[in-house]
Amino acid sequence: MFDIVSTIEIAAAAMLALTSGLAWGLHEKISHHWWVFSRRFPSANPRFWNPDVSWINKYRDRETSKGIVPIFRYVDFSDAKHILASLVQVAAYAAGIVTGYEAAMSWKLGAVCFLAVYVMRSIGNRITWSWLYK
Repeated sequence: MFDIVSTIEIAAAAMLALTSGLAWGLHEKISHHWWVFSRRFPSANPRFWNPDVSWINKYRDRETSKGIVPIFRYVDFSDAKHILASLVQVAAYAAGIVTGYEAAMSWKLGAVCFLAVYVMRSIGNRITWSWLYK
């Protein structure tokens, strides 16, 4: 059932899922519990990490009246919240593509890959949502 290529592909999907979970946990922590994050990481710059402050980064000179910055400073890269949200989606989509490929090869491989992706995303989320702050 498992050859070396399938094992590598499943491991790749699991690592992508772990990345997605890590990013999601951190995204949720800074979005809803900034005070916990800032206590754990006191040198984190709020202008980048705190969504209540960093939302204005997408505006020219940080002034809403001047409009959104030109396209070369895409909003997805304007602060931690947007970078993390993008990373969550890209890593999850990529893990899904690998899982779909494995499922097309064999439903058993697909099931193992799906389980690995689910477990690793959950572990990643748990690490950056709670374990990192204990």
